[in-house]
Amino acid sequence: MGDGRLISKRVWERLEGDASVGPGHLRQRIPVDAPVDVYVAVEKPSGSRVLALGFDEPPHTSLAQAVQLRGLRVSEAPFAMEQKPWTVSIATSRAEDNQIFGELADDLVSVVAASSTGDQASDALAVRLECWHRFLDHSGSNGLSPEAQVGLYGELWCLRELLTPAVAVAEAVRSWRGPLGGAQDFQGAGWSVEVKASRQLAPATVRISNERQLDAPKGFLSLLVVGLEERSHSPETLPEIVASIRASVVNAPGASPAFEDRLLSAGYLDVQADRYVDTGFTVRHVAAYAVGDTFPRIIEQMLPAGVGKVAYDLSLDACEPYRMAVDQFQKQIAAAVK
Repeated sequence: MGDGRLISKRVWERLEGDASVGPGHLRQRIPVDAPVDVYVAVEKPSGSRVLALGFDEPPHTSLAQAVQLRGLRVSEAPFAMEQKPWTVSIATSRAEDNQIFGELADDLVSVVAASSTGDQASDALAVRLECWHRFLDHSGSNGLSPEAQVGLYGELWCLRELLTPAVAVAEAVRSWRGPLGGAQDFQGAGWSVEVKASRQLAPATVRISNERQLDAPKGFLSLLVVGLEERSHSPETLPEIVASIRASVVNAPGASPAFEDRLLSAGYLDVQADRYVDTGFTVRHVAAYAVGDTFPRIIEQMLPAGVGKVAYDLSLDACEPYRMAVDQFQKQIAAAVK
């Protein structure tokens, strides 16, 4: 391929630049050691990109029904590709999404190549497509918003600086559940942490998004408030902290793919990293609070029938009696793990 990818950018460029065919699809097989056939195609004249995967039989999990991707079309049909009689196709709805689709297609093919059977490939595709669904909801072709960048940096800083010293690296990464739809940003065995990152160095209030955010069924629950100073060419950018954590998890079994899944679900994609390199962050304020029965909060059991999705502003002055030292916060988590 020449550029370290399973689907070279040059393949897409050649298909898009070929003017020798009329309306229809111009396609090329991708030579990948995988239990399914892999083709890429470009629709003419729209220019939209397509990834087509040939299976021996219909996937036991319908990808078209299980996954709804904004801006993409997922379809299944009995259409022969070489010796594979069933085809799953994923296509862009708009040619302007082609760059993101190129990253998606290459990522999905890497998932397929790591599978041993067609059923394993379809299961892995369903999981990975759900990550891409969350990515497209978070950022899509425009990248992360400034607010989302602040939130992601705060969570990554907590992961690296506070959690990995307290628990094993792989466990810390697996505990990062916010991007996957968890009630709290981090959820371990017997402990949970909700992180609120702010451009205010010492915020007076934080926004609680719903009645589950400060409600954990058991164990130690903490609210962690991180005040960030944001400015150009500050010590660390979002791509730099991502690279730092990648280096720290590479030798921890299972941690690296779990971290990449969560990054994608959080809306971070390497191809968009140049959008984040001019803004750096410095942590200027950290406050940890132990959330218990008397902590000022709204939780689900307080709500009358028919009321839900309650968001509110929480005064940190009211939380001051529950504040704890950061090292005590780490000890509580370490104790919960044992």
